Amino acid sequence: MRVIGIGPRAAAHAPAAHVPDLTGLTVAAAADGSILVTLHPRD
Repeated sequence: MRVIGIGPRAAAHAPAAHVPDLTGLTVAAAADGSILVTLHPRD
């Protein structure tokens, strides 16, 4: 299972990816019923 960290201190826990807040994520349902999570890291 991959873990996505959310928040300013999330990187300290070594997730697979992290974003500073929820505005850095898009969550959508796929046609097959799976969930797609897209990361939008800030520059």
